Formats: sequence, structure tokens, C-alpha cells
Amino acid sequence: MSALPAQEMAPARDEAWRKVLAGDKDGFRHLIEPYLPELMAAAARELRYRRAVGDLRPPDLSADELVGETLARGWRDRARKPQSLDVRPWLLGLMFKVLESIVRSERRAR
Repeated sequence: MSALPAQEMAPARDEAWRKVLAGDKDGFRHLIEPYLPELMAAAARELRYRRAVGDLRPPDLSADELVGETLARGWRDRARKPQSLDVRPWLLGLMFKVLESIVRSERRAR
């Protein structure tokens, strides 16, 4: 069985996102689930870097916490996702914004 071409999948993704915008939490989970391993890896990598440069200390934040905060923000701000942007790059970009916000808060607290 071959995969559907991207142009045939787009209407289904658009419809799924419309349901998410209407409040479908299960639909949101279904759309983000394929990207969780990549999001976790990116979070771990970025946290290692932020610790190495002194922006964060090891107990400040875990990759699980960063991904959790990213997903919570994603759900809350789902209406702000640009229509032309797929879920994967949106989530990754959102994770970096969330982390930058946390780093700024940590700097102010110190």
C-alpha cells in the first residue's frame, strides 16, 4: 500500500485542524503525537546547550517539562497557528519560544 500524496492529505489535515480549533482535544493529541519523539529530542538537545552556556542549571527544567509546557501553550494558542504552517514546524518553533521565555524568567529571578 502506498502513502497518499501530500496534496491528497492536506484536506484531511485541514479538517482535523478545524476540529481542533473547535475544541477537539483528542484530535489535537492525534495530530501532535507523531512529532513527540522529535520534540523530546529537540528539547533535550536545547536544554543541554542552555545548561552548557549557563542559561539554565540542571534542576531548572527537564525535557519532559519543556515539552509539556509547549503542548499546553500549543493547545491554548492553537488559534494563532498560521494556517500555512504544518503542525511539526509550529510545535518546534513554539518549543523554542517557550524555552526562551523560561530562560528570561530564570535570568530575572537570579
